[in-house]
Amino acid sequence: MTNKPKFDSMSRISRIFSLYFPFWTGRSSKILSSSTSFYHTKHLRNLYCIIIAASLISGTIASSGAPSAFGEPYVNIAAAGDWGCTGNTQDTVKNVQNQNPDLLLALGDYSYANSPGCWFDTIRPVGSITKVGIGNHDVEDTALLSSYLNNFGLTRQYYSYKVGNVHVLTMATEETFAKGSQQYNFVLGDLQAASSDPNIKWTIVNLHVPLYASPNTCGDSGCAGDKDLRETYHPLFDKYSVDLVLAGHVHNYQRSYPMTYNSQNPSDPKVTSCSKSTYSNPEGEIYAIVGTGGVNLHGLSGKSYFIASQQDSKFGIFDMHISANTLEAKFIDNAGTILDQFSINKKVNIKKIVSTECSPEPMPTFKSVKLLASDSKNEYYPVVMPFKVNYVNPVLPKLKTFESLVRAYQDRVHDEDTPKLKIEKIRQNIHTQISQKIEKKLEDVKLKDKADNKDVKDEETTTASDSSWPLEDVKLKDKADKSLASAISENIKQKLKKKLTSKIFSSGFPFR
Repeated sequence: MTNKPKFDSMSRISRIFSLYFPFWTGRSSKILSSSTSFYHTKHLRNLYCIIIAASLISGTIASSGAPSAFGEPYVNIAAAGDWGCTGNTQDTVKNVQNQNPDLLLALGDYSYANSPGCWFDTIRPVGSITKVGIGNHDVEDTALLSSYLNNFGLTRQYYSYKVGNVHVLTMATEETFAKGSQQYNFVLGDLQAASSDPNIKWTIVNLHVPLYASPNTCGDSGCAGDKDLRETYHPLFDKYSVDLVLAGHVHNYQRSYPMTYNSQNPSDPKVTSCSKSTYSNPEGEIYAIVGTGGVNLHGLSGKSYFIASQQDSKFGIFDMHISANTLEAKFIDNAGTILDQFSINKKVNIKKIVSTECSPEPMPTFKSVKLLASDSKNEYYPVVMPFKVNYVNPVLPKLKTFESLVRAYQDRVHDEDTPKLKIEKIRQNIHTQISQKIEKKLEDVKLKDKADNKDVKDEETTTASDSSWPLEDVKLKDKADKSLASAISENIKQKLKKKLTSKIFSSGFPFR
């Protein structure tokens, strides 16, 4: 970067002043950082000598990890990945500047182009405090990869260093990382050494592809959490007391509860604390995805049970203040709003809290984000379209859901009503049978009556030719016969009904 010696000198003065005069840290850092011309004056040189003298009198040498005569010092580390070269990227850089960190962890995927130039220009204000990890878009061309490594003085993609009392390990997900590989052996030895160093209080791992993630709209297989990474390295992180694991690749923000490796089912880690924001000597690590550097956003389509906080609509940075016994972390969007925050306490007198039964919170309505290319530095993304998420309620152990209770009640009521329904059905069948039999008998009577009437008509025709037959007597006889037939038909109908009813119900069947 240009003017690097002057920038480093000013940063050194500002840092020493903030360590030994913490009650004036905010004002002093702003005054010193904005007084470039004043740096060459006699007054500032005298102030610099006074600060050094104060450090010698206090018995310490300027160090971000050393105790201070005026209070406990801390290391300020920021992180973000998946940057691009957009207006959002510029806002992310301003966000970093506002937090004034000692170190910026860039989590991979930078220019999204064949040349790194646009990204180098964008991050120039914070370039001297930046350490890079390599992402999948940074290895698409050999010359592109070499540009990133050379610009930041790297000979390989994985490396480690110490900032105060914090050990930082940068891994390379775009190189071979299987057991027995050079990277695996390096990581194993590095974590062993860090865990045995009494001057190291915190260990942070950063890499590009995440080990775990909530469901999202990113199409790459690694966006669901890389199976090989978690099976290979999560046990090592547990064994050597890693505190935080930061990743990018998925273009949103996600932060887990503390969790340990589950050897029985590696895709289902064991949550060790259900607190949303405060962790006291927790087991396992907290995993965070900070793919919110500025290129675009991936929508969230669900929330994994091990995720404590997530969002898919704001670009921003992950900002940490780390002292000897406390780590305070926040996700700050580019408008300056804190969307998530938590703290880890490592004081010896704080009891370790372990819980493995976290109840999932109700699902909010998430937003899907349309991915857009970077056409202009002045264009701001994303375009957001709302949609509802299908959330599957977990099965509660040893409890019946409301739905199952209702179903059981309905079954019981149905069982009680079954005999009544059977009786009613039998009764209806009996009535149907009786009606059918009566109708059949009546039909037979009608047919017989019709046949008798036909014989009478034939007889009338025969007697009509006989002039001696009295016609009036014949009419009277016909009328009397019809009345008799009707009476006989009604009598037969009543007798059949009585007979059938008596026969069917002679056993005392409970008829209603």
